[in-house]
Amino acid sequence: STLERYPDTLLGNKFLMKKYFNPEHNHYFLERHKLIFSSVLYFYQSDGQFYKPSCVSTDQFDLELKFFGLTSHYKDFVASLDNEPKARKNAVHENPQNLVERLWNFFKDPKSSQAARIWAIFDVVAITVAVILFIVETMPAVKEELENRNKVVKTTFFCC
Repeated sequence: STLERYPDTLLGNKFLMKKYFNPEHNHYFLERHKLIFSSVLYFYQSDGQFYKPSCVSTDQFDLELKFFGLTSHYKDFVASLDNEPKARKNAVHENPQNLVERLWNFFKDPKSSQAARIWAIFDVVAITVAVILFIVETMPAVKEELENRNKVVKTTFFCC
């Protein structure tokens, strides 16, 4: 099974897991950090890959890895990353070849072109204006004025 590929870890060793088994409910109970546990499960499912949630401290992550017996696997994983050549961020999109890559750069990176920079500024301005209008519409004085204008418009519409 997926877990048994790593018998030196807590989840991969049935003997170590016995103390967490609840016979009354017929299941294992491990009260651990949810986000880190999903990362631990990812390790088993991805055949040894790790990811650390960005909102989790390194100390907490290390503590949970130690609990699950994954510390040595994590050290090996980090060492293998250190031996690989460092890929530059977004290397695939540095020299866009096709329309999809150019569009990706346009929307993702405002520094990719002058048009992308203008679009990013327009996008921020549009969002800011929308938020301000939403706030203004909820103010009682403005709300009354808008309701009065709507009555005039509705009356004019139905009279014609």
